[in-house]
Parts: sequence; C-alpha cells; structure tokens
Amino acid sequence: MTLKDKQELVWLLNLYQADLLEQNQKNIETGRTEHFVPGVKAQYEHARIISTKISVELGKNMKSWWEL
Repeated sequence: MTLKDKQELVWLLNLYQADLLEQNQKNIETGRTEHFVPGVKAQYEHARIISTKISVELGKNMKSWWEL
C-alpha cells in the first residue's frame, strides 16, 4: 500500500466515523424503532482503531523541517 493510499484510507475512515456519529445520534433520537441501526458503536471503534494504526505509520514517515 502506497503512502498516498494510506492517506486516502485514513481520510475515508474519518468520513465514515463522522457518518457513524450521525447515525448514532439518530439512534438516540428514535430509540429502538424500525429505524434503529445496530452495531454502530462497534463499527465506529473498528474504524477508529484502523485509522489510528495507519495514522501512526504515516506519522513515522513524515519529515520535520530540519530533516528536509
């Protein structure tokens, strides 16, 4: 996976997490009705873990201004 691919994946995972936060809010507002979407918290945590892992890898590849 290239550096560019990892950057895009982190970006997409962060967007996905934002969508899941919105879905969670809808779940809270509607309660356990036919519109309730189960597993939102688990999906959010999985996306968070993967995003964090890849972000750490990206951070290790970043250069400081004095290294340029």
